[in-house]
Amino acid sequence: MDYLALLWVVGYDWVIDWFVFDLYGGLGYAFGNNNFSNYHHGFICIDEHTPLALTAGFRIGVAF
Repeated sequence: MDYLALLWVVGYDWVIDWFVFDLYGGLGYAFGNNNFSNYHHGFICIDEHTPLALTAGFRIGVAF
């Protein structure tokens, strides 16, 4: 399954000593081949007939 999404993503990073907390969300347009679950490793599609893609996440890391 080949899929590509162009997303507008906004987020915020908190840096506390050595730790980084990242919260983000995005919306955009997706095109390509459909799959059964509408999940494409980094974004989801609303359904197979709508090219609207969504992404959101929370990451924790270490700054060095």
